[in-house]
Amino acid sequence: MSISRQILYIQRKSPLAGSEAFESVEGILMAGVFDQSVSVLFMDEGVYQLSEMDTQSLGLRNVNKLCASLGLYEINKLYVSKESLEQRGLSLQQLSLQVIALPTNEISGLISQHDIVISS
Repeated sequence: MSISRQILYIQRKSPLAGSEAFESVEGILMAGVFDQSVSVLFMDEGVYQLSEMDTQSLGLRNVNKLCASLGLYEINKLYVSKESLEQRGLSLQQLSLQVIALPTNEISGLISQHDIVISS
């Protein structure tokens, strides 16, 4: 019998932070493979993972393309820090995936709904 846990991944790393952001998204996809209930919150520099930033020209793997595959693994509960977007001059329309923007005062409620929280 499989026990499904509520897992929240908090993505804070810029796609320019070497392989850290890419490997973190790979970990999220692995959790999806094992039928876990996965949510993802993008905040701080992690909001750039949802932008069309060209990382391949810098010799880095494209995190944005990997994020686009989240839905294939039934990882559809995607959130972004509203304040992180605003601080970086980004809007929801500029992001490559549909996400729910949460104000800071609602993020703690999101975290408390999950059994496991992994921040990278």
